Amino acid sequence: MEANSDEEVEELREGLVAVKLTRETKLRIRKPWSNALIIKLYGRAIGLSFLQSKLISLWKPSGSLVCVDLGKVFTQFVSR
Repeated sequence: MEANSDEEVEELREGLVAVKLTRETKLRIRKPWSNALIIKLYGRAIGLSFLQSKLISLWKPSGSLVCVDLGKVFTQFVSR
């Protein structure tokens, strides 16, 4: 949960603005995603249930592993 990961923007193109967030705001925004992994699959398509069962057998998570298809070949995994 590194809140200082944003690099300062030195120069913006015309018409763009920079929004600075406090450390607390960054932590609050990032908290729901702290246990999430978002992946993009390349190559052949794999079914969501197959991918989930394969990851469970390889990772052996101590809790549940929820998989959500985000579309455009992205998948989100959240450990709970």
